[in-house]
Amino acid sequence: MHYLIIEDGEGEIVDLHNLCSDACHRQLAQHLGVEYGGWHGCQESEFDTVCVNCDAHIAGVCGPYVD
Repeated sequence: MHYLIIEDGEGEIVDLHNLCSDACHRQLAQHLGVEYGGWHGCQESEFDTVCVNCDAHIAGVCGPYVD
């Protein structure tokens, strides 16, 4: 998973977007008018989520809970 991290002028994180790919990362940055900032490695998420750019399912590393 990729993250688009948006910071304020003081370097504080003000928003973070989950994305399925580098292509969606670039597209969303351009759409929002923020700096792309480059690929910073593939990130893992504990839980499933959805790409905010294309709505693709992004599987978490833990999978579903089984009792």
